[in-house]
Amino acid sequence: MKGLRYGLTLLLAMSVLLLLHACGGGGGSGSGSSLPPQRPVGAVNGNAVDAVIVDGTVNVYAYQGGIRGPLLGSAVTDEEGYYSLDLRTPSQPILIEISGGSYIEEASGQSVNLEDGQVLRAVTHFQSGQPLDVMVTPLTNLAAGLAAYKINNGTSVVNAVTEASTAISTIFGLDILSTYPRNITDVRNATVSLTDEHLYGFWTAAISSWTALASTLNGTQPHTVWNSIALAQVMYNDISADGLLDGKGRANNQTGLINLGLGTVLLGADVYRQAFAQHMLNMAKSARNKTGLDASQLMADANNLAMNTHAAFGGAVPIPLDEDGPVITAIEPEGQYHNGIFQFDVGVSDFVGVVSVRFDVDGAILDFASDPLAPSINIDTTVYSDGAHLIGVQAIDKLGNETYRQFSYPL
Repeated sequence: MKGLRYGLTLLLAMSVLLLLHACGGGGGSGSGSSLPPQRPVGAVNGNAVDAVIVDGTVNVYAYQGGIRGPLLGSAVTDEEGYYSLDLRTPSQPILIEISGGSYIEEASGQSVNLEDGQVLRAVTHFQSGQPLDVMVTPLTNLAAGLAAYKINNGTSVVNAVTEASTAISTIFGLDILSTYPRNITDVRNATVSLTDEHLYGFWTAAISSWTALASTLNGTQPHTVWNSIALAQVMYNDISADGLLDGKGRANNQTGLINLGLGTVLLGADVYRQAFAQHMLNMAKSARNKTGLDASQLMADANNLAMNTHAAFGGAVPIPLDEDGPVITAIEPEGQYHNGIFQFDVGVSDFVGVVSVRFDVDGAILDFASDPLAPSINIDTTVYSDGAHLIGVQAIDKLGNETYRQFSYPL
């Protein structure tokens, strides 16, 4: 009996080995193994900026059919708004959402906490095992809204993600996903030349400046009620409703479109274009700007946005960044008598800045002011007949708008 039991045991063991061999068992790494290789890790890094969002929760989801899919990974932003996480997942479109945390408005210095339901989004393509840098900002939030609209209207997810990010990047003149927005209120970001990173920072600061104005027009202190993160939610509604930056969106899942804005201050194509461009220049002129860059260095980008005719604006004719010529004022009252050689000064101001100031007497040109910011010229009264004469001043701003004004003085 003992021999029989031994024989049966040996037969059973051989059968198991044969079965394992047939199934590729054994846990080996060779070609006969049935276990798939472990998927490589891909690091996803970036910054959450509205301005810098500290202690924000970063959730990365599969972006399936234009809606939020399974959660793939999470992280928390640090004091610089930076986040990092590893994904071990197939190549696919992903949705990144930032919620919670707080930031400081560039225009006012007001600290703002993200409320429940307030999020910033970014949509992009993840390649398995490849590192990916993704910023999450009000502009990537716009692109996410445009992608959602496109998908809902038949565009494939892959194409919608690419087309939407390309559209918003084209409008604002930089890569919204990969460019790091530098905080313009931080002296560590001082520079002598304008970079895309600084330009991105000025665009987010422009949103802060516009919402500060909207706060005042609504009768509230800047950013205590109406702030940049609140506007980001409205902007997402705007573009996701009809694919346009036109100030029209939906309320309470209704099918019809309504006017959108912050309180009584409405959005529209030229808020996104002219107003945002003007407020970027306002931030450049603000004492809160610590970059060392001035408005003149941002003028071309501001004007490009103001005059933008991208399809996202629905064919609305753009309004120039500034249509008005400089304002010229006399430093001394008209009619004041002068004798001999005297210095004639005027005050000249303009939203976009003055490039030249020229003087004449009775239409005869004298010269240009050596400093357009403090224009003056010496006039010799002895070369003119006694009596009243007209001193003319021509001022031209950086967009070519011109003003001419004459002042009467006895010489």
